[in-house]
Amino acid sequence: MDSITQIHIDSLYPDVNMSPTLNTSLRFNLKKTIEYNPRKYKAEMVLLEGYIPRSYYILNPNNDKFKIVYDGTTYDFTLPNGNYNILNVVSAMNTLVNASAIPTTFTCTYSRITNKMTLKFSNTNVPITIDFNYVGTAYIILGFSKDVHSFIADGVDMAL
Repeated sequence: MDSITQIHIDSLYPDVNMSPTLNTSLRFNLKKTIEYNPRKYKAEMVLLEGYIPRSYYILNPNNDKFKIVYDGTTYDFTLPNGNYNILNVVSAMNTLVNASAIPTTFTCTYSRITNKMTLKFSNTNVPITIDFNYVGTAYIILGFSKDVHSFIADGVDMAL
């Protein structure tokens, strides 16, 4: 009689993660031993369902640009080209915008719970526009829509 054993694993919860920062080298310990006698049984393995999240972002001249209009002055930004994970993208945005001449503190954060980036400008009552309807496709990498997002900075977080 054939026996079928199904194993359900989730790379978010491995028994051992060989990499301190990525879920790319994992080990799972099975609660029940699967015995296999090659003389008696044939072994088959089938992947019934899989999900490979997009955990890296490749920034290049086609998707590295955005602009911010802060209190009527336009600031153009180009993210450094390279391979990023989401935390690297957040860090690069914070570094790039805060090193510019924009007269405010900019904070970009990422929530693993909502999978959204949140932007915050420290000054209040200042009109701000973030323009992704621009050269390239940075809006896709950054998780925004291809739009012009206008708002009045009030010192609180803004998720786009």
